[in-house]
Amino acid sequence: MFDTQKIIAAFSKAWAAGDVDGVMALFNDDPVYRTSTGGGTGTTFTGRDEVRSAVERMTQNTNTVGPITQDIAEFIEGGYRSVVFWKIAFPSPSGEMTLVDGLDVFTFDRDFRIARKDAFRKAWV
Repeated sequence: MFDTQKIIAAFSKAWAAGDVDGVMALFNDDPVYRTSTGGGTGTTFTGRDEVRSAVERMTQNTNTVGPITQDIAEFIEGGYRSVVFWKIAFPSPSGEMTLVDGLDVFTFDRDFRIARKDAFRKAWV
């Protein structure tokens, strides 16, 4: 059995650093990423090209205004699925800190690569 906490920690570290290649290395060959942003209940990206494009856009703030701080507040593991409650703080273009609370549901394939990431955001604080 793989240590999904280590996989998610690597994902979070790469995401916070704006390391798109590092994030994508953890996804399988046919990933699905459902964001908490966009119309309705969010936007769904399917396949490596769409997911990569979404990750590039989502981590762009890290590369333009500075690093983000991500804290994993709680981790619930259940075999091929894990739930991660998180808090992110990042500087806005004006320099003020923006805070976000949320959770991600990670679904792993049999090789313990990320097959699906569902993101949920509680609120902008």
